[in-house]
This record gives sequence, C-alpha cells and structure tokens, in this order.
Amino acid sequence: MSRDRAVQQRQPKALAVDDEPTYITEFRQAMLARGLATRTRNAYVRDLRSCELTNPIALTKWQPEDVLHCLSTLTQDGKTPRTQARMLSSLRQFYLWMIASNLREDNPCERIKSPKLGRPLPKDLSEADVDNLLAAPDSSTALGLRDKA
Repeated sequence: MSRDRAVQQRQPKALAVDDEPTYITEFRQAMLARGLATRTRNAYVRDLRSCELTNPIALTKWQPEDVLHCLSTLTQDGKTPRTQARMLSSLRQFYLWMIASNLREDNPCERIKSPKLGRPLPKDLSEADVDNLLAAPDSSTALGLRDKA
C-alpha cells in the first residue's frame, strides 16, 4: 500500500441488538426513512435503551410520571443536565413517532421541561491580549483616540 493513498474515515455502522424490542426497531427504521444519519439514529436508540433501564415498564406504556422518574434516576446517576436534555429529546422524538404512527394518542413528555443547561462563562483575556488591544488604535487620528478610550 502506498503512503499517498488518502486516509478514509471509518463509516459508522448502525447498532444491532439481538434483544431489541420491536418498537425500537420500527422507530429506527422510521428514522432511516427520514434520512437521519447513522450516528444520530444510534444516539437516539442508545438514549432510549438507557431510559428504558430506569423503569421496568416498556417505553410504549410510559406516563409523565415515568419520564420524570427516568430524569430523576439520571440525576442520581450523576448525568449532566446536557445529557438529561438529550435523552428527553430522544424520548420526545420517540413519542412523536408513536403518535404519527397511530400507536399512541398522547405524548408523556409534552409538559416536561428540559433541564436548564446554563451558559458557559466567557474566556478571559491574557495581559498580552489586553496590551495588543490597547495598542491597536492609531492615536494620531480622532477615530483612533475614540477607539483607544
């Protein structure tokens, strides 16, 4: 093999689980029909499977209390608010698909708010960056004096 050959990125493969419930398989096929990327489909399925482990009841029968219990369990397990919000989003997509497929009439996630994610703090400037900013305006012009001020 030559070294000049371009390095090909590894293509993601869809997760395959032998004991996967049929409703998750059907949801996966619906996502494929919508044209979602493999990694996106895998992430949705992984999130649904993680949520399913928090409750012995099948996802298809969950009520709002079950979704809240799942979020509570994720919090106790030390999952970040960002992870919880992503999993709630996966549940929402799943129940929207169930409603669109006439498998369910209500959405148990409908009134549940996503966890607050917060905002990252701004990065501070180094002393050299501040010096460079102050030195940038041309002090010999009126606009430069204004900018320096």
